[in-house]
Amino acid sequence: MKKRRPRSGFLLPLPHQPEVTATHTAPRAVAGKKGLLPAAELLSGNSLKQLGVKQAIYNVLLGSICSRGGIPYTYNGKTYQFSSGMIAQLDYAFSRMNAQGIQVTAVLLANPGDPSIVHPLSRGGPAPLCTPSIPQNPQV
Repeated sequence: MKKRRPRSGFLLPLPHQPEVTATHTAPRAVAGKKGLLPAAELLSGNSLKQLGVKQAIYNVLLGSICSRGGIPYTYNGKTYQFSSGMIAQLDYAFSRMNAQGIQVTAVLLANPGDPSIVHPLSRGGPAPLCTPSIPQNPQV
C-alpha cells in the first residue's frame, strides 16, 4: 500500500472499512429536526413516537461494550471481544427506536475506567470522559 499523507482539514478513507462489509445496515434518512437524548424508560412504550421525535442520539461508553469475553469480532487479523449483555441492551434500544421511525445516532465515548481505550495523555485527569486511544497507522 502506498503511503499517503493527510492534508490539513481532510479525512482520508481507511483501506478496510467495517461498515462496507456490515450485513445490518440502513441508509441514513434524515426526516425532521426534532430529536433528543431519550431516557431509558421511554423506550418500552410509544412515547417518543407520540412526541414526534424523528432523531435520537444515544451515548455508548466504550468501556461498557469492550470486554475480555463475549461476542468475538475479527478485523484485520485481530479478534476483539464485545460484551454480549451490553450489545443486547443496545440492540433493544436501537430496535425500539427504529421501529418507531426514529433515526438513531450512536456516540462512542471513552470512559476513564479502562486504560486500554483511553489515550495516554488523557489518563489521570478530572474529566469524566476522555479521548479514545486510536493508534496512528503510518500507512494511512
